[in-house]
Amino acid sequence: MLLNIKELIIRNLYRIKNSAMYIWLNQCFLFILQIQHLNR
Repeated sequence: MLLNIKELIIRNLYRIKNSAMYIWLNQCFLFILQIQHLNR
């Protein structure tokens, strides 16, 4: 599931040219990774 989320974000990055949106998506992805790590 996590790989699907990452792939979806990467696909959307090609459409989104806004650097602020890229940073926001990157922060969200890192936050998801931290939650996954804590749940283990």
